[in-house]
Amino acid sequence: MSVYRPKDKAGTVVSTKSKRPGGRAVRIPITRAMKILLANELGRHPDAVFTYEAARTEDDRIREQRYPIAYGTFYHEFKIAAKEAGRPELRPHDLRHTAATRTLMETGNMRLAQQQLGHTRLSTTERYTHPLVEDLRAALEAIHITEPNTEQNSETAANHLKSRRKLRRPNRS
Repeated sequence: MSVYRPKDKAGTVVSTKSKRPGGRAVRIPITRAMKILLANELGRHPDAVFTYEAARTEDDRIREQRYPIAYGTFYHEFKIAAKEAGRPELRPHDLRHTAATRTLMETGNMRLAQQQLGHTRLSTTERYTHPLVEDLRAALEAIHITEPNTEQNSETAANHLKSRRKLRRPNRS
């Protein structure tokens, strides 16, 4: 991952390569909160952003010197935190699903979620987004055309259902 400041746009962007061989560069804008997080970590190590300070001298490590956090270590710590949160089934990859879902919920724009995740196909992004039951309920409430719990509306709804059933019945002649 590299961080750079584009000349033509305000702000900083994170650039990373996709996992595929010869993968293309994916550039994601950095939010203010991300800038603060990175600013506190940059410069602690010549190659890595996220590091830890060695507490013991094992495997040729020097006490109190900073070393990059290995994925296995991150995974292990993540699983401990997930168990403490009462969600032991969570995986680090679930964070991508959460980010895509939140982006879609906040903006309603699937293309933004696609760009955020660095996907080339929208169909891939669709697998990452998970609409919530509350969102579906709100959408249904928004498109509902009658007021609930009135006798007239109940009668109108019943008549509507009867007419729909008539349309669906096959002709049995």
